[in-house]
Amino acid sequence: YFERLERAIESRLFDFIGHFDLVKKFGDIPGGDLRRFYGGALDRLEATGVAMELNTAGWRKPVNEPYPSLIILREACRRGIPVLVNSDAHAPGEVAADFDRAYAALHDAGYRSVVRFVGREAIPVPLE
Repeated sequence: YFERLERAIESRLFDFIGHFDLVKKFGDIPGGDLRRFYGGALDRLEATGVAMELNTAGWRKPVNEPYPSLIILREACRRGIPVLVNSDAHAPGEVAADFDRAYAALHDAGYRSVVRFVGREAIPVPLE
């Protein structure tokens, strides 16, 4: 999964990478230091400037946490990787679902702004 993410990032075809750690969706998370799986993808995000999506749908799934996890968000923030928020809505009631939780998680991770895209340009938006 993460090898394909790395290739997608390197392609520079995408403004942001979504579902960063979707493989945890059903709560099956291996033990130990998980950087062995996702570290290369973070390296590539940092090197390319491609943004990462914080997807709130994970709070509506068995894993009950966003994609990516707070641990990954902290590392992404430390590396200066831009982030945007998405609810991955599949129904009208899911539009902007859990954005308050997402902004709180980002703040806890050290972020003070998110990005939005206009014409493929990342525009910073301060977190309030």
